Amino acid sequence: MDSLKNFYDALDDKDLTDDVFIAVYIHSAKQYCDEEFFRSLLESNIGNAQISIVDNSIGLDYYNRVVNIVQKYKKGNVVDIIHIDVPRDDPKHQFLINVTNSLTELRQKFLATSKKYFVILEADIIPNSKNWLYDLLEKKDEADVIGGLYYTGFHGQELWDKEAELVYVKHVLSGMTLYKREVIEKFPFRWSLEDRGAFPDAWIMWDLDHDTTKKWRTANYTKVRGDHLFDNNGTRGHDNVN
Repeated sequence: MDSLKNFYDALDDKDLTDDVFIAVYIHSAKQYCDEEFFRSLLESNIGNAQISIVDNSIGLDYYNRVVNIVQKYKKGNVVDIIHIDVPRDDPKHQFLINVTNSLTELRQKFLATSKKYFVILEADIIPNSKNWLYDLLEKKDEADVIGGLYYTGFHGQELWDKEAELVYVKHVLSGMTLYKREVIEKFPFRWSLEDRGAFPDAWIMWDLDHDTTKKWRTANYTKVRGDHLFDNNGTRGHDNVN
């Protein structure tokens, strides 16, 4: 009986964030906001979530910079950082290649765990609330992909007048977004020459929408909001991606 009681006590103590894998991909083009980003992430109320970071910059200088920033703000969470080399023979599509290869690496790392929720936080987004992760998890039973608002007026983000509503949309951006494990297991991140304007988040939404075996639920939760950071020139550094 004691062992059974201990089992149920352990279940009661389990935090939802035990099942969360936070995926972050980085490039030196985001150096203009990296300290603010990692301070915000590591000082958020993210419970026991695991954080995995993939650097796709040229060389190891930026990787080493981020390692130092993370060490500065890291608390108790498991944080791993790796550097990957990506092909550099197609500069016209380098940004898409960097993002896709990084997300593919993060997807593989996630699938090697037993965690239930794959959460992307892009490196130029600062959540407006320290509780942003718990807020996303509030709606975990109501949708398979749940995004927050950070990109005014772009693809289903026209919802700023709604304070805390789950709004079902066809296109959820990936900037601060929760994907259930079943989604990540079935659909890889990809890009394609057939539509070079579509990023991996757009293709995964297309794949979900065109899946004939299941009706997937994709939504924005308007309680979850963030600031989309720009550099001093009013850009997000993409012209500096190599």
